[in-house]
Amino acid sequence: MIAAVEGPLQADRKESGVKRFAQDGLAALISSIIAVTYSLSYGALIFSGPLASQLSQGITLMLVTAAVSAIVVALLSSFRFAIGGPDSNVTAVFAAIAASTGAALPNDPALGARSVVLILMLTGLAGGSILVALGSYRIGRWIRFIPYPIVAGFLAATGWLLFNGSLRVIADVSVPNGLAAAVTPGGAERLAVGLLFAGILFATRRTRNPLVLPATLIGGAALVDLVLAVTGSFAQAHAAGWFVQAFGGPHLTSVLNPGAYAGFSWHLVRDNLAALATAITVAVMALLFSAAGLEATTEVDANFDRELQASGFASIASAVCGGFIGLLSSNRTLLNLRAGAQTRWAGVLVGVLCAAALAGGSPIIGLVPRPVLGGLLLSLGYGLLQDWLIIAWRRLSAMEFVLVLAIVVVTAIAGFVDALVLGLLFSCVSFAIRYGRSRSIRHALSAQQKRSRVERGRAEHDALEAHGNAIRMLVLQGYIFFGTANAVLEQARTYLDPANPDHARYLILDFAAVSGIDSSAGNSFGKLVSLGQRAGTRVVFCSLADPIADLLLRGGVTGGTDAHGVFRDLDRALEWCEEDLLANLAGIEREAIPAWLARELGSSERADALLTYFETVAIAADTPLFHRGDASDALYIVETGRLRVSIGGGAREHRLREMIAGSFVGEMGLFTDEPRSADVIAETDSTLYRLSRASLDRMYAYDSALASAFGTLLFRLQAQRLRFASGEIAALEA
Repeated sequence: MIAAVEGPLQADRKESGVKRFAQDGLAALISSIIAVTYSLSYGALIFSGPLASQLSQGITLMLVTAAVSAIVVALLSSFRFAIGGPDSNVTAVFAAIAASTGAALPNDPALGARSVVLILMLTGLAGGSILVALGSYRIGRWIRFIPYPIVAGFLAATGWLLFNGSLRVIADVSVPNGLAAAVTPGGAERLAVGLLFAGILFATRRTRNPLVLPATLIGGAALVDLVLAVTGSFAQAHAAGWFVQAFGGPHLTSVLNPGAYAGFSWHLVRDNLAALATAITVAVMALLFSAAGLEATTEVDANFDRELQASGFASIASAVCGGFIGLLSSNRTLLNLRAGAQTRWAGVLVGVLCAAALAGGSPIIGLVPRPVLGGLLLSLGYGLLQDWLIIAWRRLSAMEFVLVLAIVVVTAIAGFVDALVLGLLFSCVSFAIRYGRSRSIRHALSAQQKRSRVERGRAEHDALEAHGNAIRMLVLQGYIFFGTANAVLEQARTYLDPANPDHARYLILDFAAVSGIDSSAGNSFGKLVSLGQRAGTRVVFCSLADPIADLLLRGGVTGGTDAHGVFRDLDRALEWCEEDLLANLAGIEREAIPAWLARELGSSERADALLTYFETVAIAADTPLFHRGDASDALYIVETGRLRVSIGGGAREHRLREMIAGSFVGEMGLFTDEPRSADVIAETDSTLYRLSRASLDRMYAYDSALASAFGTLLFRLQAQRLRFASGEIAALEA
């Protein structure tokens, strides 16, 4: 019975495997046609102008890159349907490098071509190593932090390089130099064919049918060949440079082959070092953009660090085999997926077919007209220009669009390196200006608006109410650097001015919402401390994260023999300032409880009568008065000592209030008959007046007038607390 069941299941699995293999094979065939065509186009882009006669070397190098990187990326990528190969963005940058190299060796194009090939292989090895290192150090996530205008400018500039390079492929002309050469009969014909083919490709680029692009490429090439054959112009067209030359053979080498370096002029690397660094930077950005785009399109979670390593190993293997940088390709990967790819074997098979084209495809590839290859590049370039320049103005602000346009213009005039530097400088300046305009001061308060959590008696409360402007607070926020630190300094100056009636004796700087500061900001705070010393103002710091505290300590702003106050949080900084201010104010004495009650209740007789219902209790330091959750069976008035109201314990303890002489404790729970909501612990030896629930009930029963007066007193104290809390909230919301 078991065997009878297993037979059909195995047959189903076999049929499913055959179906998957057939789908992978068809997808690989379609994708390989595109990969080969792109390789021809990219080779023609780099080996154009002075190096056009050596185009076969460029095609060989590109096919090696396509074959090797397709296999490696397919096996290592986080996308199971991934296709790797030479990238248009990187190729566009290398086209400029190749042009300068060819111009440096105008009398020896063969040497120029060998030099370009070796530079490409060396860059593949170096770039691949950098990609692997970046992936190992998990740099992939930083793609999220590249400013959008830089991305748009980078892609639009790449579009321009492809657009201009495609004209060299089609008719050996460029913008603006040499465009008049296209007016000649031969150039005009090639340009017309290339523009027509580019228009057809551009019109069909949004289609989701995977067969459209390869069918258009094959059909366009066949149509041009047919027209030339019918008109008898095939031989003349070959002589006029309409077709790709045969390739393969002696230029196929490796970056590890010592013979590849014979006769190489190393000054070419030195002269193009900045451009090569730019090409590697572009490779990193292009790869991460491709991975991010595939993640959004396919809804498959991308591992950016894994993609960096996969393309890094692909580039290294490509350089060893005679190619250059090979990256994950978003458009070829999507084409492979839409063509029906099911497993990684589709990508591996694409690499095998590209290798087969390299080994025996020269006669067939020799029939592909250059205007067809140039038309493909032209459609790619114009598509990037349309998406990131023409349409971008709808998504960008005027300033951002100017940046994108400037990057494209500088690329056309001075090159990609200068444009990239311009974009980075502009972004830095723009960031400094915009962030400098942001509010680095979240709140500017005084002790009349915000107090510490210490519950004080009436005399101290009134003193702080009258002299609260002597304590000023600046609650800071964000990242504070040279642009925003000055705003803090200028605000603080208004409090330090002795001519100001509200001259501050204490200035608290709260860093709880500060993400970081730089050394220039630290210098500004040091200057503020010096100004405070001359003005008689104590500058106090609180809520310092470790990196900020270290920077201020190293800069001499805090610490030393004349150490300035540094507190854990704003509440403790406020408490210290209040205590110091009260200690220096004349005529403030803490009233005894009987005298205070007599004043609050209107007579000493009534105060004495009230105290008959209380009992006196003593509590030692570090002893709990009650715990959270205990029954609320009494209220207390602090006569001497200090109590701490908190929740949590140990390192997680959170202080809610500090109760000193004249403070009520536990009254809310007694009247609401709810369990204790917090722990109350004696910080020092303390003496308390205790009113139990039974005594309160007896007061209501035998002296209702006294009970009513006592209730009015409690209501008045709660109203004062609520009024001050409302004022604090209003100040924080201002």
